[in-house]
Amino acid sequence: MALLAGAGGWWLHLEASTAVDTLFSRPIWKENGHITGTANVVPGMAIGPNVLAETLQAAGYSRVSGVAQSGDFTIEEDAILIRLSSGDALVTFRNDEVASVSPDGRIQVVGVELAGVGRMPGEIRRPVRRSEVPEHLVQAILAMEDARFFSHPGVDALGIGRALIANLFHDGGMQGGSTLTQQLAKNLFLSAERTLERKLKELALAVVLEDRLSKEEILELYLNQVYLGQILGVGIGGVDQAAQSYFGTSARRLSLGQSATLAGMISAPNRYSPSRHPLVARERRDMTLDRMVKLGWIDAGVAEKTKRETLVVVASRGRKQAPWGVDFAVDRVESEVGEGAVAGGAIHIQTTIDPLLQWVAEESTRIGVQALGAENQDAQVALVALDASNGDILAMVGGKDYQASQYNRAVHGHRQIGSTVKPLSWMFAYDTDPLLSPSTLVPDEPMEIVFDGTVWSPRNYDGKFVGELSLHAALQDSRNIPAVHVAEVVGFETLATRLRTVGLSTARALPATSLGAFDASPMTLAAAYTVFPGRGRVVEPRIVRAVRMPDGTEGWGLAVQKWRATSSRSAFLASMDLRGVIQGGTGRAVRKDIPTEWVAGKTGTTDGARDAWFVGFSGDLVVAVWVGHDKGRVLGRTGAQAALPIWADFMAGSGRLATDAPVEPDGVVGALVCPETSMIPASECPPAVTAWFSEGAEPTKVCAEHDSAGDGTVQEIIESIRTRLNGPGPPEPVVKKKKGWLGRWRKD
Repeated sequence: MALLAGAGGWWLHLEASTAVDTLFSRPIWKENGHITGTANVVPGMAIGPNVLAETLQAAGYSRVSGVAQSGDFTIEEDAILIRLSSGDALVTFRNDEVASVSPDGRIQVVGVELAGVGRMPGEIRRPVRRSEVPEHLVQAILAMEDARFFSHPGVDALGIGRALIANLFHDGGMQGGSTLTQQLAKNLFLSAERTLERKLKELALAVVLEDRLSKEEILELYLNQVYLGQILGVGIGGVDQAAQSYFGTSARRLSLGQSATLAGMISAPNRYSPSRHPLVARERRDMTLDRMVKLGWIDAGVAEKTKRETLVVVASRGRKQAPWGVDFAVDRVESEVGEGAVAGGAIHIQTTIDPLLQWVAEESTRIGVQALGAENQDAQVALVALDASNGDILAMVGGKDYQASQYNRAVHGHRQIGSTVKPLSWMFAYDTDPLLSPSTLVPDEPMEIVFDGTVWSPRNYDGKFVGELSLHAALQDSRNIPAVHVAEVVGFETLATRLRTVGLSTARALPATSLGAFDASPMTLAAAYTVFPGRGRVVEPRIVRAVRMPDGTEGWGLAVQKWRATSSRSAFLASMDLRGVIQGGTGRAVRKDIPTEWVAGKTGTTDGARDAWFVGFSGDLVVAVWVGHDKGRVLGRTGAQAALPIWADFMAGSGRLATDAPVEPDGVVGALVCPETSMIPASECPPAVTAWFSEGAEPTKVCAEHDSAGDGTVQEIIESIRTRLNGPGPPEPVVKKKKGWLGRWRKD
């Protein structure tokens, strides 16, 4: 056994020696990778010729005076002629909008580069000498990563033992025992997989590196190679590029606090990024300073003074397409293949982003935030556009200015969702009681609920009560009291459970849940709304379509994941209610901007007008927009005032608006009714409209209000519903005597 161990060690050493010698015989830095999207050019998109030209060039097309071969394009006045492999295509424009696409009505442009891995616009990765960096930067890195660097031979047995003990007792989280030399060996030669074989190779490589290079040379190589996160989709390699990217300075001019911040990032660069997670980055900076004090490398007073300094991150330079989406895609890939893997090699990530829709999204959000006025000049915005058929994230905006803040509010910004929850409650109520329909009457009167010993008295946004109205009208006008009654039909506990089935994981079994008093991100809320165009099926959002590894093999990609959350019937009925929000409800102000009637959506405004939402869809395009302040300051705008204009502008310019009426599913029937009573039209009724009903619940009697020979049947129906909801006699405020109980709301 000893002989085998010796032979195995000799072979590992020989293999490591060959790898190190080969590495130093050629340039060390690896080939750059690419992050791409696919653009779809369709009529109605709010883009001009220059935007399309830039997109074509980003996909490798050449702008020429006359097309001659596949991949050429030329611009002539308000038209672009493109030579595709399948033939020529012509795109015409009118008033910065795509007027026509011939001959097929659509062009797909694949491989549009969103970001080049390892390249920053206007920024060159420049290796630095060990003598060029301040001593406190080296000390900060050693304090966090390898305090015994100058005393071990590349492998630190004491550090490994200490890490094993710490991990055994789990005090403070899992710790690693890798030295700087081992980290360098892993990053230069090995993958991120965690196997015994890879660890043994890493140890052998570290020993060979220590044999070939001096400590100062190893340290210099580490300083130029260490991965320190990514900005604008570009991996940051080395301390000098990190200093430029985060602090706008060179490595030689890094302050103690900046150095400690970079050192604190190394173990998880994107998680501890000062541009994306400033509070966590500051905690890591302070931890680094404390370790430097403990090692005797800086004075405690200096550390405390540095901790009081504000952590200032400069605006990132350069411009990349879909920067928040690119960051999100890199995070997803690196969660599978290892931290820093994208920056470290020629990995090609094919995202789901459509660069043209992304451009429309960024323009819509920019204009919408500007319209909020000087009192909201620091307001933020988030937008997510999903394809409900497959979950593709087509566009993502995580804030009003990526260069100023890389924090992705579209993914990580969890805010109360307000009335955007109501359509989901309506849908689950239709599922709970098959006889309910948009025309079913519901009370809008004062009420009290006793829940867990606390009395809750919900109020409508306008402070008024209308007495009684249909479910359709209640959602259309976003009435709170009816929303609580609808939640009671489902049951508070059941409603919370079913909301979690559409991805709203923070929903709780509380009465206030019916009014959206729980948090969700714009991406999560958009995904929940895919249940409406998905006819009861919800789809998981995905940002990565495919990955090609450096060796050319296809890596992993996120497959389409769908599941059924409710029936097609209930989803369709709630969708028709949502359509009413724009046709005549809180979203009606944008009808003039939307060139189709087949759009649907819901406003949302949280208490004190702190958060403004609009979430809606047309066809398979689902879009969520949030507007607010990062620290929850009052916005002073409703969802209809702040979020809806952005949503409408994006939808109008998407080129993806539905033009055909949806086909009703089994179990749903349409009927012409009086628009005021939802009964069979009488001779004196206003012009009839189409209303939707669960099969068996359609009206069977003529409207008595407009029938001169009426028999009072409508009043009889109203009184019958009153009796089922409130008991005999005039309606009184409902006081719940039992937890979560109001009584079942069903037709006999």
